[in-house]
Amino acid sequence: MNIPDLFILFYDRQILLTSDHDFFVALKGLPQPFEGVRKVLPWLETAPGIYTGEALLSPEDWKELTQLSGGISMDFREAYGGMTPHQRSRASRTFQLNRWNLNHQFCGKCGQQNKRVEGVFNLRCEDCGLDHFPKICPAVICLIHKGDQILLARNLKTPQGFYSHVAGFVEVGESLEQTVAREIAEEVGLKVTDIRYIESQSWPFPDNLMLGFTAAWLEGEPKPDGVEIGDAQWFSFDTLPKLPRKGSISRSMIECFYNKEIP
Repeated sequence: MNIPDLFILFYDRQILLTSDHDFFVALKGLPQPFEGVRKVLPWLETAPGIYTGEALLSPEDWKELTQLSGGISMDFREAYGGMTPHQRSRASRTFQLNRWNLNHQFCGKCGQQNKRVEGVFNLRCEDCGLDHFPKICPAVICLIHKGDQILLARNLKTPQGFYSHVAGFVEVGESLEQTVAREIAEEVGLKVTDIRYIESQSWPFPDNLMLGFTAAWLEGEPKPDGVEIGDAQWFSFDTLPKLPRKGSISRSMIECFYNKEIP
C-alpha cells in the first residue's frame, strides 16, 4: 500500500492532531515503517492530496502511532470546538465519511458486498448495482425567546447545571418548521410562533446536519417532559447557566441573540 503524504486520521472518536493542533498528519515522515498503519483502511481522497482513513488498530497500536508521529490524540468533540470553521467542515466531512464507509460494507437490499466507486463518495453493490450514498440526518435546534429572555433546557443525559436549546430530529413527512413546533410542544410544553431559520452546522456526532431556528413564545409555561428534558427555565443575559462549548451552533445562536445579530 502506498501511504499518502498527508491524511486526517481517526480512531473511534479520537482524532490525531499534530503538535501545533493541526490535523493534517504526515506518516511518511515516521522514523521507521509502522506496520499498524497498513491496517488503516480505506484511503478516501477528500481534497486533492488530502486523505482520510479510519484506524482499524488496537488501542496499543493507536498509542504507538500517536507517539511515533509526534502527534496528540484528542477526543473529537473536544477538538471540534477549538477548530476554525474551515477546519470543522473538513474534519466533519472526514469523520462522517469514515463512519459511513465502515457501516455500509454490505448492500441493504440484497446483502452482497459494496464496493467503492472511484472519484465520487458512494458505494455500489457488486451484485444488484444499487448505489449507497453517505447518510445525513437533519435535526432542528431552536432558540425560544420571550422579550429579552431565552428558554434553555437541561437534557437528562447531560451533567447537572448544563443547559442548551430544545432540539430534535426531523421525522418523515414533516417540514422543518413543523419539527420545531412539535419538539418544543413535546419536550417543554410551549406553543411558539414566528419560526425563523437562522443558520446550520454540520454536527458529526455521528452524522447530523443541525438546522438552527428562532421562535417567539406564544403561550404556556415550561413543563419538562421528564423523558428527555429534566428542567427548562427562562434565562436573561445576566443569569445564563453553564452553556454549550464554543464552536457549537447552540452557543453561536445565544451569543448572536444577545449581541443583537439576530432578531
